[in-house]
Parts: sequence; C-alpha cells; structure tokens
Amino acid sequence: MKPARGSIAIALVLVAIGCGKPPERHVFTVGVHHVSTMTPVAWEVFNHGREILIRNGDHQVAMRDIGPVGPVGIRREVEAARELWRNGRDEDARWRLSTVPVPEDLFATVAARRAFWDDWSAISNAREHPSFAEVDPAFTRLLARIATLPKRTLDQLAEASLFEKDRDRRLLEIASRRHVAIDGRDVLIVDTWYKLTHGQRERAAFVLENGYLMTVRTDRGLFAVTESAFDLIVASLRFS
Repeated sequence: MKPARGSIAIALVLVAIGCGKPPERHVFTVGVHHVSTMTPVAWEVFNHGREILIRNGDHQVAMRDIGPVGPVGIRREVEAARELWRNGRDEDARWRLSTVPVPEDLFATVAARRAFWDDWSAISNAREHPSFAEVDPAFTRLLARIATLPKRTLDQLAEASLFEKDRDRRLLEIASRRHVAIDGRDVLIVDTWYKLTHGQRERAAFVLENGYLMTVRTDRGLFAVTESAFDLIVASLRFS
C-alpha cells in the first residue's frame, strides 16, 4: 500500500527542518475555526484566541482568524445579529453589526451602496430597546440586498487581505500562488515580495470556512527558516 500523499509531504518538511523528534500536534480554536496542526520541535506556541503565534527566537509563523468576508460572511453575521435581537439582546446585536467589515467595492453602483447602508443604519441607529418587530423589516431588506451582492472567490478575498494596507500595490506584489487540497479544503498559498527588490519574501495560506477567512503566514524572521515551519504547519492542518 502506498503512503498517503499528505504523509509524504509532512515527512519531507520534517527532513527539511532537520528534526530528529516527531513534531507535536496541537488543537486550536482560532476565532470560529476549529483546527489542529503539527508544530516543529522547539518552537513555542502562544494561544491568543483569534491569533496563534508559533515562535522560535526571532522567527514566527502566525495563524489568524480574519473574520467574516464577502457576501457569505456578511450574511451570516447579519443573521446572527437578527437572532440576538429576536432574543431581546439588541445591544449585542448592534455591537455584532459594528464589527462586520463591508468593503465599498462590493457594490456595483452608488445607489446600491446607499440603499444597503440605509437599511443597515435603520437597525444600528434604531431607538433604544425597540421591539424585534420594529427592526425586522430592515433586517429582511438588508438580507435581500446581501443576496444580490456578487460572490467573491478565495483568490479575491485573499488578495484583499494581503493588500489591505497597500491598496495601490506600490510596495508588494504576488510572486507565486497555488491551490492545494488539505483535509478536504481548498487552501490558497501565496508568496509575496517587495516589488522593486524581490526581497523580503513572505508566504501565506488562506482557507475559507462558511464565509470566515483564516490565514497562516510567515510573520517575522528569515524566510529560509520560517518557510519550513510554515510548510509543516499548513500541510498538517486538520479541520473540524
């Protein structure tokens, strides 16, 4: 019987890292994502809830929950806020809505964007402790508008996250990208570098679960060191 392809990949990464001992498997809840992964021997793990830092001296790989993204993620958050309001928790519902990122470029027209935010404001700025019946029509209209928004691919969502602080791409560019299947999920792996020098290479993996984006990325240190740790962590990811 041939060994599983994933087992071969992990074994090759271990050889690259030079570990004599087997890596450790950890179970994490990263925001809404429930995962487990192997980490290299001698690398420390710091669990901060929505962010997991895997560190060895000055070298670090980070696993982060990016949160709700695209129309699917927005819809799920609005539905969750609606349910909170239905259960009499209007302040929690308002807070949940306030944390949802809604990119302006989701909307095809100015009119569509204005109508969306009008309904959003009717909920967020409703008088103190209104009944659910008062705000439910606005929730219904808002969810109908979200249903008309264009779908976003994993590549589009990953690029938006990568270039969040460099929207005009003056500094960074994508050096390579590839899709791999890990534990039945489509995972996008992207390498970036500085446009002018092709230096300071970094690598990030993105996985989308029900409208919520999670990333694993080389966070700091020499890429020659973090690359092998990253490859082990990503190749050994398991989702539940």
